[in-house]
Amino acid sequence: WSSDAPEKHKLIIIGAGAAGIAAATKLVTNGIEDLIILEAEDRLGGRIHNIPYEGDTFVDLGAQWVHGQDGNVVYELAKPFGLIADECDNSSNYYSVNSSGVTFNREVDMALFDAIDAILDGEEIVVQNGSIGDYVQQRLKLDMANSSLLSQLQFSPTYEQVIEFFGKLQNVNDGSDSWFETSARGASEFYGTEGCFYNLWKKGGYGNFFKLLLNQMPGQTPIDLSKKLLLKKEVTKINWEDPKGVVVTCADGTQYSADRILITVSLGVLKSNLITFVPPLPPKNLNAIKGLAFGTIDKIFIRFPKKWWPEDYQGFHFFWTQQDEQTLFKDMAHVDGKPWVWGIVGFYTDSEDPQTLLGWITGSAARFFETLPIPQAEDPIKMKFEIPFLVPVLCMVSILPLVKSADAPEKHKLIIIGAGAAGIAAATKLVTNGIEDLIILEAEDRLGGRIHNIPYEGDTFVDLGAQWVHGQDGNVVYELAKPFGLIADECDNSSNYYSVNSSGVTFNREVDMALFDAIDAILDGEEIVVQNGSIGEYVQQRLKLDMANSSLLSQLQFSPTYEQVIEFFGKIQNVNDGSDSWFETSARGASEFYGTEGCFYNLWKKGGYGNFFKLLLNQMPGQTPIDLSKKLLLKKEVTKINWEDPKGVVVTCADGTQYSADRILITVSLGVLKSNLITFVPPLPPKNLNAIKGLAFGTIDKIFIRFPKKWWPEDYQGFHFFWTQHDEQTLFKDMAHVDGKPWVWGIVGFYTDSEDPQTLLGWITGSTARFFETLPIPQAEADTLKLLRHFLGSNYTIPDSVRYLRNAPEKHKAVIIIGAGAAGLTAATELANSGVDDFHLRSTWGTNPHFRGAYSSRGVATERLNTSAKELGSAVVNDARRLVLFFAGEATSEHQYSTVNGAVESGWREAYRILKLEGLLAAVLKKEGAYDKAHLRSTWGTNPHFRGAYSSRGVATERLNTSAKELGSAVVNDARRLVIFFAGEATSEHQYSTVNGAVESGWREAYRILKLEGLLAAVLKKEGAYDKAVDAGLLKTDGAVKEGLAKIDDLVKVADGLVKTGGVLK
Repeated sequence: WSSDAPEKHKLIIIGAGAAGIAAATKLVTNGIEDLIILEAEDRLGGRIHNIPYEGDTFVDLGAQWVHGQDGNVVYELAKPFGLIADECDNSSNYYSVNSSGVTFNREVDMALFDAIDAILDGEEIVVQNGSIGDYVQQRLKLDMANSSLLSQLQFSPTYEQVIEFFGKLQNVNDGSDSWFETSARGASEFYGTEGCFYNLWKKGGYGNFFKLLLNQMPGQTPIDLSKKLLLKKEVTKINWEDPKGVVVTCADGTQYSADRILITVSLGVLKSNLITFVPPLPPKNLNAIKGLAFGTIDKIFIRFPKKWWPEDYQGFHFFWTQQDEQTLFKDMAHVDGKPWVWGIVGFYTDSEDPQTLLGWITGSAARFFETLPIPQAEDPIKMKFEIPFLVPVLCMVSILPLVKSADAPEKHKLIIIGAGAAGIAAATKLVTNGIEDLIILEAEDRLGGRIHNIPYEGDTFVDLGAQWVHGQDGNVVYELAKPFGLIADECDNSSNYYSVNSSGVTFNREVDMALFDAIDAILDGEEIVVQNGSIGEYVQQRLKLDMANSSLLSQLQFSPTYEQVIEFFGKIQNVNDGSDSWFETSARGASEFYGTEGCFYNLWKKGGYGNFFKLLLNQMPGQTPIDLSKKLLLKKEVTKINWEDPKGVVVTCADGTQYSADRILITVSLGVLKSNLITFVPPLPPKNLNAIKGLAFGTIDKIFIRFPKKWWPEDYQGFHFFWTQHDEQTLFKDMAHVDGKPWVWGIVGFYTDSEDPQTLLGWITGSTARFFETLPIPQAEADTLKLLRHFLGSNYTIPDSVRYLRNAPEKHKAVIIIGAGAAGLTAATELANSGVDDFHLRSTWGTNPHFRGAYSSRGVATERLNTSAKELGSAVVNDARRLVLFFAGEATSEHQYSTVNGAVESGWREAYRILKLEGLLAAVLKKEGAYDKAHLRSTWGTNPHFRGAYSSRGVATERLNTSAKELGSAVVNDARRLVIFFAGEATSEHQYSTVNGAVESGWREAYRILKLEGLLAAVLKKEGAYDKAVDAGLLKTDGAVKEGLAKIDDLVKVADGLVKTGGVLK
């Protein structure tokens, strides 16, 4: 061997699930010590995954029952230690209800179930071609003639519902996507062992199982595999013709060599071609991989504050009417033309925790469900924040050693780019949970991002950026602030506006509001979710149709003010969506925004969003502050991110400084990403780039005007400005124009300020806002006052002695603060301290290179490019298969985009993702009590280390004439040497889909390898099975393999026919 040869062993086992550990323990205790186990996950267990839940309880995200008793190796290992519950889990007291609220007749319901069970248990199934679904339905029609109960049901509206439900139930049993894909005669290959088929563990679930395999029970001598088990070793290549032996390559670049390889990965991994075999596997194995079926089954655990269902209920069956499949939950994501929740079979009681229900979901609906953010996936409980990575099936991350050279950039575990709501939320979550080695790089000279709160008049403040807390129940900002009495009691649902047009016409309030209400109804309607094109086009088209049903609206259609109101509402919509034009905002995309319950416009009592970072940083009375002062670096504008550098991810700033980290969390605005102000080397993946291009991001600015006294009526909340088409072309000809209109046309209106009674707040959007940011302040001031005088001067006296003198201490009769962006807090403070309480501040969301806009929305381009916030927020994996780049910020929030709570939740989301990768998530969730706030779910289908739950016999199995035995066939190389072996539940001929099937397959291959090493006879003697093997005709009395049994496949009989408890031949 050369010095750079791969680490060499006698045997490599790939996969540390039931089969792999069963084989390893059998081999290690019988003389084959020189082996290693490569496991892609960061834990052993495979599809057995038992985790702590509530108190001292546990949940099994994977395998749950012990299927059978007599002859079931798991049962026979566990029973002597009293680990199996005495009662059989044959629960049948289910509440069956359909989507229309109809409770099923239990007698009829069970009669049909019993009839289908009889068909499946009948002898005729073993000769049936085609699918189990087709066979059951055909046979059921024949059986109708012999049962008056069934014949009555045939014509019942519930008949099809029960059949469809049973199909889903069968999919759970078979691990299949559809019972029309499962082979009828193939299903008969499964042999249940005698005794109760659904045995539960007394306590701790399958967490007990590996203690049994590893001899860790009282009175046993433990088997230590700790030095042989290598975690986070995802195998990507197996070269089985290499002259040095079989060479295994992992995703992290490491290589291992062995005389033989035992592969115990799931059939799903083999089907997905995630391991490259050189040369390819023999046709027999490939045919089996292709032909055997492998499906996705997932679980949903929901814990409630108390048990609300009847004591004697074991669960709930859900049936659907055909009409409801097409019409219910239109606002919900659909899979195969139905709401994804259609795939949930039902919810059932949990054996360990009386307050928990366990739901089952299968097939394509399950795989889609795995991709949903938890808040969207859950309905019965309201989460406080978004944690899409509670999924305890951990993703493998290969960790490369990083060597720091003498001139290497300053190195950290994590760099957060951006000190806005998302960045600070992530930082506080991480720092308080064990990840201290991080820095925050902020381009501005302050923290806050698009939250910018500055001192104003006296002890008042103004928010140049975020202003409202949008929603209550489920809004993290509201729930952080409310306990400290920071949120105003009244809802800011102000509607008493003075509406006037450019010709001085005051609008009829009744007609004005009727049109507003009609448009709101269109935007809130169910039909919007299926509309293509822009929201502006949809509203206008739909409004014309609605005119026929409203005399008030039909009158308005022919009114000269109709077009003015429509145009005005478009501008209001632009403010809501953060868009330049409602003809660029997607209609169906706008429906993605989910408002949280309660008042949507909550105001702060005093101090505005200046309170918010005190909450995030624990700076309220009675709290222990979180100190980020030494981690926050201001005026650090990031210009380059090299995420393939061997030293780690290297970040370069505009001032030339460089920083390196294992991972980077990017929280800059979508506007910065769109403007390509940060160079990524190499470029970001197409998925992220497509999202950056497709999601919309617009400019919204504010104008604050303070007057010596309040001149508008006490009960007015503000002024709406409408324009006639004539005035758009003729008014203010001496004023700068944008898109053919005076730039002030973009000002939607002026509204009262919550903190200062002498101030009005104006809103301006889009291209006019970006132009406004570039105007000299005196010009902007003069133009703004000209607008106010023209629209309101006939009824009110607008002060005319307002002017601006930069840094001058003289007072002014009125003050204008223009902007909604990143002007310096220092400038504001200096002016305030100098006695100038009437001053301008210029801030520039649109033109400031650190923001390039205000907030995101769903554009027509989003729809056209088929992208989403989820794709923008997708973590990036480098060539070493390491997650290195993460994205947070309001634009990455699927349903709370454009809000501070959406930004905070996204920061926490990525913090949890990083904590998970660092192995800290479980402890954090326990500390936070988050098990009460979240669903736990499995992700067997999308996890690349499993790609599904368990195997079955598909119609393709029958068509390709293949079997589990062919999948488990050992592979011989050109030197006539057996080098590759297969184990796992999918290789079990009659106990597939079960843990006992997996264990027996592991022992089967262990015996096969022991035979090849000349150790089998001694092992059988030690286990007391030698005489039984001789009596069974498998061995000669001298221990030699009998004539005719020299082929290795014959020894499969040892395991499949005789191997039982503890591997002893029965």
